[in-house]
Amino acid sequence: MYRVVALLIAATAVPAVIVVAGAIEGEVCRAPGCRLRDSGTGDWHTVSDSSLLQTRSKPSRSNPHESLVQHIVKKVETVDDHVFVVSPASFALRVAALLVVVLGVFLVFAAPPLPSWTKSCGKNGACGPTEAVAQDEKVGMIAESRRYCTEIKVSGMTCSACSSTVERCLRNQHGVESATVNLVLEKATVVYNADVVTAAALCEEVEDVGFEASTLSNDLASELQDEGKATLHLEVGAEFIEPVGSFVSGVAGVIAWRAIGQHMIQVTYRPLAVGARSLLGQLIKKFPECTIRCAPPQDNNQIADLQRNVERLWFNFKCSAIPAFLVFVITIVLPSFHVDLGTIDCKSIHIHLSTVAVLALATPVQFVFGADFHVQARKALARRAPNMDVLVSLATHISYGYAILVLITKVCKALGHHNDMTGERDSMGFTLGLECHALHFFGMAPILMAVVLCGKLIESKAKIQTMESLVRLMECKSQTAQLVTDEKEEAISVELVQVDDRLRFFEGSQIPVDGILITEDSVWVSEAILTGESTPTEKKNGSTLMGGTTVVGGSGIMKATTVGSKTALGEIITLISNAQATKTKAQQLANTVAGYFVTSVMACAVLVFSIWFFLAYSGRVALPKEMGGASTFDMALFAAKFGVAVLMVACPCAMGLATPTAVMVSTGVAAKMGCLVKSAEALEEGARVRAVVLDKTGTITEGAPRVSCTLLSLASLAQLPGAADSAGGVDAPTAKQAPPSHHFGSTPDRTLPGSRSVEALEWDFWRLVGAAESGSDHPLAKCLTEAAKAATGLATFPLPEQFRYKVGRGVSAVLEGIDIRVGSFAFLEDSLAELRQELPGDAGMSELEAWASERKMSTDSVMVAHAVVQKKVCLLGALAVRDAVRSDAIETIRHLQHKLGVEVWMCTGDCTSTAKAIAREVGIAADHVHAEALPKQKADKVNALKIHAKGAVCFVGDGVNDAPALAAADIGIAIGAGAHLAMDAADVVLVRSELATLASYVKLSKDTKFAIMRNFAWAFVFNFCGLPVAAGVFYPRVVLPPLAAGLAMGLSSTLVVSSSLMLRFFQPFALSKG
Repeated sequence: MYRVVALLIAATAVPAVIVVAGAIEGEVCRAPGCRLRDSGTGDWHTVSDSSLLQTRSKPSRSNPHESLVQHIVKKVETVDDHVFVVSPASFALRVAALLVVVLGVFLVFAAPPLPSWTKSCGKNGACGPTEAVAQDEKVGMIAESRRYCTEIKVSGMTCSACSSTVERCLRNQHGVESATVNLVLEKATVVYNADVVTAAALCEEVEDVGFEASTLSNDLASELQDEGKATLHLEVGAEFIEPVGSFVSGVAGVIAWRAIGQHMIQVTYRPLAVGARSLLGQLIKKFPECTIRCAPPQDNNQIADLQRNVERLWFNFKCSAIPAFLVFVITIVLPSFHVDLGTIDCKSIHIHLSTVAVLALATPVQFVFGADFHVQARKALARRAPNMDVLVSLATHISYGYAILVLITKVCKALGHHNDMTGERDSMGFTLGLECHALHFFGMAPILMAVVLCGKLIESKAKIQTMESLVRLMECKSQTAQLVTDEKEEAISVELVQVDDRLRFFEGSQIPVDGILITEDSVWVSEAILTGESTPTEKKNGSTLMGGTTVVGGSGIMKATTVGSKTALGEIITLISNAQATKTKAQQLANTVAGYFVTSVMACAVLVFSIWFFLAYSGRVALPKEMGGASTFDMALFAAKFGVAVLMVACPCAMGLATPTAVMVSTGVAAKMGCLVKSAEALEEGARVRAVVLDKTGTITEGAPRVSCTLLSLASLAQLPGAADSAGGVDAPTAKQAPPSHHFGSTPDRTLPGSRSVEALEWDFWRLVGAAESGSDHPLAKCLTEAAKAATGLATFPLPEQFRYKVGRGVSAVLEGIDIRVGSFAFLEDSLAELRQELPGDAGMSELEAWASERKMSTDSVMVAHAVVQKKVCLLGALAVRDAVRSDAIETIRHLQHKLGVEVWMCTGDCTSTAKAIAREVGIAADHVHAEALPKQKADKVNALKIHAKGAVCFVGDGVNDAPALAAADIGIAIGAGAHLAMDAADVVLVRSELATLASYVKLSKDTKFAIMRNFAWAFVFNFCGLPVAAGVFYPRVVLPPLAAGLAMGLSSTLVVSSSLMLRFFQPFALSKG
């Protein structure tokens, strides 16, 4: 209410003050021969003597013989041959009027809202302070079962001021936990408590502040991370929309539904709980009288909306460009060559053709093709959040309105047969038209409108280009799938595919969903769209196939394992979309500034106009010669040019687009090279990286270790319970692919009954190791399991009775009553300490340690196998595992150190000697190696580096053990097909398992930061450096006309978007050839 009162006071006080000031203001002359202007009529008179000439004056009460002008006039100034007498009282009143205007504008638009307890009850809010406080306490403690995440399509946002308004509106709603609005994507993501507020109510709140809003999705926030979701689009009759929606909402596994248009609904469901065809079958059975079919949309709604916006802008620009060009010729080009279009004679009135032509051309541009700006400006003012549309609408209306006012004045005075500044009667009659300078100001309206439309058109097209990567990924989704059943084979919509379906694919087709190959023949698949690797990959029986990839050779049948958002393509699209929706710290600050920027510019324009009008009126500044006489209209025009220039040069869009466009382009570029960036902050932090901590296994090395040799204790193996018949009566191994083996310790007596051969004991060793390691998914465990399969010839191993994974040590499994333990030397020491035992001297421990030291010097890792039998430790042997260094590791680490200025560290759970040998090979300093580290110790090392590092610390790993360190680092990077936990804890995922991508990510982050800073520099130049020039601070040496200011406005956002698009030419780090 106080805002309305302030607006009424400003609206009524300003005219009253101006009337009073005009009534008491007069002008006098002191010297003979000077010209005197009447402030009331604007007429100039020549004085023949030094007597005081008074005009429009009344006697003063204190002295009847003294005019009121004489009484209040205190200062006389002479400029050329003009004498201006300035009334301090009238000037003070005008300044007061200006202050009232500025204060009113601030209170209406910029002042913060009153405390929440003064507000009336909203649709979903509490009414008093007690309820508000209670609600604030509820936020952040939302029950997980009622915690929803909704995506809202927001149409009508034109600049960062708009997105800030929507975001502020949503965050202020009771029950909302978080809200993020993306200007480029025109989407709001809101996490809220469904017990307090609904998605429909949030859309209503957005609509109440002047934007169009519709729900895109509404799902349980917790389940989005676990089970995934899928969507099913169904075409139904208009009268069945509500009944069908009510029915599906009660089906188990359905998350939500929403209507799309008049004949379609979108159902979101959990594919692991209910199948799409099953759901469709239930609907057909429930509504037999209604035709229900699956009809997925052909185009992405978001892209389609942007395309429609581009088409509308293109039409408006085409229709306004020709009139604007003609106006430019009439008002600027022809006068420069002293060409006059002539006049139209109408009785005694001569009408300038140029004025009529500009009026006819400017009117449709102003009110038809530029109507979108005026409509959006009205909405922005209605929600008390002015944006760029307000600046454009206000500037063009001032230009157009001034010319119309001058013309109306001319017509009135011509009809009244008065000679004044707007009409001149000569022997032939009256000449009616705008002077050259006024006509030029009039012509700015259509030209500015065309320029701004052109800028918006270029900006909208560039927005679509920034979404190129996301569009490309969405287009890779197959629309159909070939379903194979026992009865028939048919083509169905990919939305109807269910888990465990058998699908046939052909050469040249796209894999519809994720699955596994179940036919024997190999096929070749290009996974470039997901990994960036152009070389096709061979897929054999049992191999994983990813949806969206292209079959380049062969055909076969696959079994669907994942559909919907949890497919590889779906997760990548989700990651990119979420990253593009996030904001950097710089963007958050820019949005805060933009929220008050437009209001400040409007107040600044009013102030600039008032100052220049006073300077011109008081004679402190002489008008340009081309403006002719010093009439009030001329002075107003002179001042208005500065005010309009201030309005036009300001462009909050440039600030709002500085970060989102750069983030959208860079995330797309990163996805192309197999790097998935989860947030804009990850790019921002990536540019600050000064230290990189690398895990060894799977990061510096290939992550595909192999057993190079073994050292076995035959005596210990022979003493194991059941060793005599563990081979099932087989005296020799059935496979001869075991690695080279050596023996240590005492040799068993083979003369004893039931003694077994060396080959049989080795076979039994591999069987025990394989069974123990088969329960783990660690790279080393997989390596030992595969080696055991090759050595024994067994396809599977017996399941252990008990299995336990000890972090940083190894695994233990109980098999046939024997507790088999495989792991590091520390694991062996833990077992000895647990049982309070020491190995006997003949156990061969010294021989084992010597062998292990030799292998470690060759960069092998040594795993020790021992058993606990009857509470005694029995040393079985050791395995040397070699993991080759990645081919790109040496060059990548060198590039990070010398080109990018990054310190490289190694942090591994492997033994110190092996870790240092690997570090020496790849070029990492010995004092930058932290070996034998448990997961918590890795996280502690990262935290210690964060304290001393001069920038951000990045950790790169691939396994479950690395999850704490990934979470502790400023940037966690999961390389390759890491465990899901590692991917969840990471900020960046390197899909291709290539360390070179790490260098490309750091380089791209730095280039992105530079692009963002460059964008903000452009915005700063145009908005903050251009404002003083537009305001006339450097007048008369440097002047920025309104037309040039309008060009700057359109150019600013265009330059910002173009600057971001330059990131598309980013060159990733490439290994040197040879």
